[in-house]
Amino acid sequence: MFNNAKDLRDVVKKYIQEHDAMKKEMESFRQQNVSRFTNRLVERAETINGITVVKGVLPIQPASAKDIVFKVREAFPEKLVCVLGSTHENKPLLSIMLSDDMVKDHEMDAGRIIREAAKLIKGGGGGQPHYAQAGGKDVEGVTAAVDKAIELANL
Repeated sequence: MFNNAKDLRDVVKKYIQEHDAMKKEMESFRQQNVSRFTNRLVERAETINGITVVKGVLPIQPASAKDIVFKVREAFPEKLVCVLGSTHENKPLLSIMLSDDMVKDHEMDAGRIIREAAKLIKGGGGGQPHYAQAGGKDVEGVTAAVDKAIELANL
């Protein structure tokens, strides 16, 4: 495995450095994808009854989904309902982000909405009034769950 290296310590050190460099590069690519997907979602935002609605289904990791909804919130700090469905390794995830004014003025609760919508992916979840996530077992239900969450927001 180490090609009969004379100084095993240096070889192992080299592999550790290469591993660390690859991890940094992968994280950089992940952040680039987050930015690209965020921009796409922001461009496709709709306005319904004066409220910005951002929704989509993407094949991304859970950490990326969370990053995306927080970046969308930065782009639309007021009157925002963002619902993102994602799939990774054949597992569905649902993320909901609301602007503070939607929670306060419209009495919306992302945790309540997500618990109901998560039934469509055969899962459950929860979170805070402005942000919630749910995981499930049924990838086929992700699009329907995103649509259900928007419906539950009563726009």
